[in-house]
This record gives sequence, C-alpha cells and structure tokens, in this order.
Amino acid sequence: MAGRKSRNSISVKMCPQQRARHKAYNEPSKQTQRWMAEARQHVCAHINHQKSCQVCTSTAAAERQNQLTAQLKAAEARNRVRQLRLHYQDLKRRRVEEILEDEKGLTLNRR
Repeated sequence: MAGRKSRNSISVKMCPQQRARHKAYNEPSKQTQRWMAEARQHVCAHINHQKSCQVCTSTAAAERQNQLTAQLKAAEARNRVRQLRLHYQDLKRRRVEEILEDEKGLTLNRR
C-alpha cells in the first residue's frame, strides 16, 4: 500500500479545474452507480408508461374515428333509401295522375 497513491491524495494535489476533469473521466463510486441505475430505471418506466398511454389514446381516437365513419355511412344509407322511396312515390303519383287524365279525356269524348 505504501507504493500506491490513493485517489484522494492525487485529487488534493490538483487545482480545481484539473480535479474536475479528473473526476469527470473517473469511474463513479458504487453508490453513485446505484443511484444512476435507479434513475435510469425510473426514466425507462416513465417512458414506457407514456408509450402505453399514447397507445391507449391512439386506440381510443381510432375507435372514435371508426364510430364516426360508421355513423356517416349509416346516415348516407338512410338518405339513399329515403331518396328511392320519394322517387317511387313520385312515379306512383304521376302514374295515378296520368290514369285520371286519361279517364277525364274518355269521359269528355263520350259526351
């Protein structure tokens, strides 16, 4: 041990700027490494939670979009049926009017 220099004795002899550079490139202590690992785990857990929330919101948004699309298609189908019914009723009305016109013409010609 007498031949080895401890880190503290080296860092004490350095000026503050050199000591900061030296500490920046040294391995952190085990306690600091443990804190860094815990912080990394918290960050990863937070990111995963946010991603799962985004999936939920995007799924909910997609479901809402699908529901609106379905409602729009149903409304268009109802409108087409309504238009067909009105067209059929109009054709029927015209046919009845034509028949009545023909009967009027026949009764006028008989007199």
